[in-house]
Amino acid sequence: MFEDLTTLDGEALQRLTDAVVDAMTGANVDTTQVNAENLLNRLVHRKFSQQLIMFADVKQPFPGVVFELVMSLKKKERLRDLVEAVVDFAPENQLCKAFCEKHTPSLLIRYTNKVAASKANSLLTHVAATGAASANGMRQKLSALPFARTRTSIDLLKKFKGVHKQLHHIDFQLLRVLTKADEAFRKNPSGGAESEDLNNHNVELAGNIRLLEAMGADLPEGDKKLLGRNVKNLKAAVDRFGQSLKLAEINPDEAIASESPINSLIGPVLATLPAYFHARIRSQAEQLPIGEIINGLASVNIPFPDQEAKDGLGALAQLRSRLLDLVSEHDLWQRVDADLRLYAKQPTKEAEWLQDVKELTTDSLADIDGLCGLRATAPWAKDMVDSVKEFQTKLDAGNFKVTRNAFVNMLGQVRNRFREADFELDGICHDLITMDGPLNQLTNI
Repeated sequence: MFEDLTTLDGEALQRLTDAVVDAMTGANVDTTQVNAENLLNRLVHRKFSQQLIMFADVKQPFPGVVFELVMSLKKKERLRDLVEAVVDFAPENQLCKAFCEKHTPSLLIRYTNKVAASKANSLLTHVAATGAASANGMRQKLSALPFARTRTSIDLLKKFKGVHKQLHHIDFQLLRVLTKADEAFRKNPSGGAESEDLNNHNVELAGNIRLLEAMGADLPEGDKKLLGRNVKNLKAAVDRFGQSLKLAEINPDEAIASESPINSLIGPVLATLPAYFHARIRSQAEQLPIGEIINGLASVNIPFPDQEAKDGLGALAQLRSRLLDLVSEHDLWQRVDADLRLYAKQPTKEAEWLQDVKELTTDSLADIDGLCGLRATAPWAKDMVDSVKEFQTKLDAGNFKVTRNAFVNMLGQVRNRFREADFELDGICHDLITMDGPLNQLTNI
């Protein structure tokens, strides 16, 4: 399952610290023009949209900076994001790989994909160099291949996935804490701690909405307009939270009675918009003409300098297959998650809830079973299967309380796997983006 890094002990946290330090200062990293702290600051800003100084005191030796960053992200339940960022930054780092093998095995697939991307890059770089130095006949054959179209599709894939990932971040990580803070505030709107907590999460939500809005600037016009309408609703939610906080200072009773924007403004956006952008991702993945490039390059007689370049055709095929598989898997998890969330709220009529769940979750449970079958050897699959069986057993017995608990456990596992599939999809999109340089060279042959 999605590994819980909040329970890491001191020894594991030190191993992670050592891995990050080594990745930022390792022999495979060029630190001649920029020091390790600046490299880490770039990584943090790219991953968390904040400066390193927001997480750690930078006026201390670098290992201390990293350890403080690790502890801050542990508290925010975002350590996995840090590990993922370091894997992307330094995929050859052995300390980071060893940490993943022990604590985040679900991220090991990122190494497999990155090896394939490296081989594909070697192939395309070699083809570009060979083509540029070759006779007109070979250049004409290469210029007929859809390198420019592939580049455009990958660029759109990157943009759509960026928006999609930001929506999932708001949904998976911010909404949960914001909901808890809102509930606590409405029980005690005049309490300082409750008001401060809600305000802090609302400020974080506002920052993430601004980032989401900025991502829309480079989207195709129709997608930009759709995103803009939904961002407007999310901004209205931030404003409404702010108004509730101000109202609480004047009249706590009115603050309690005021409508929460979670169900009326945030919920509808998160219920539909991620699925829309996933459909756009699926469309670009299906249109990506890597197959045409593979077939075209196979027909061109190009000498290969080494085995890695020679293996590049197979690596390209592997990346394309992995992308399509992950898009399909993510699609199913998204559908299952959306269906099950309809029953996530605490019901007022227990018997009706039991009946509805029994009648209307059959397809979702069948989808979960199929997904577990496809990834039967994955570390999360057995736990998922067991949670479904437990839920079905309790549901057949008809006891609301134990059935509800089993449902919540199963939904939690579904959401974790959904997030994990989303991370994997995001990772392979980033791997494809690394091919932009050689694809650009090939476009200009």
